[in-house]
Amino acid sequence: MRRLRSILARLAGPFGRARREREWTAEFESHLEMHIADNLRAGMSAEEARRRALIQFGGIDVVKESLREQASFAWLDTILRDIRYALRGLGRTPGFTATTLLSLAFGLGASLAIFTVADNLLVRPLPYRDASRLVMVWEANREVRGAEHNVVSPTNYLDWSSQNDVLEDVAAASPVRSAVLVENGHAEEFGAQGVTANFL
Repeated sequence: MRRLRSILARLAGPFGRARREREWTAEFESHLEMHIADNLRAGMSAEEARRRALIQFGGIDVVKESLREQASFAWLDTILRDIRYALRGLGRTPGFTATTLLSLAFGLGASLAIFTVADNLLVRPLPYRDASRLVMVWEANREVRGAEHNVVSPTNYLDWSSQNDVLEDVAAASPVRSAVLVENGHAEEFGAQGVTANFL
């Protein structure tokens, strides 16, 4: 539990840094004054007392840096510093900022669209029971170049269906074509396919 509390405190380290720095500075000054007072009582001059106190103390900046490392994760401080630097740089060049944001938006949009299509077509199973058992049968036309999948004629489909002893059932669907639905004076175009009665 103590370890979790320590990790959470270090994660919250970058926040409230100004207050912490003020407290550390006040504490360091207090300790330094005590060292100076001890040196003055030992008979040193004010300048020599301060110099010796700073040497004994070991340098305020070194101690502060050590405390900063203990108060938060160094990599988190670095990331936040880099983000602040990048935001200041982007604020100075609004044209470049707009171009960058548009590029990011288009890139993210394209990536999301590709992922959605790939997820629906390649990753998720088809929305049918026993989707892994579905197959698509094509007719190949070797005489026509670039036409690997020929549209099957209705008589061929009926022959395949009647002679089938491998598949559980055979259904047919026409290629997608454009259709228009008109209802209450409103027309809407959509893609449509003709299918045999057993398709669904």
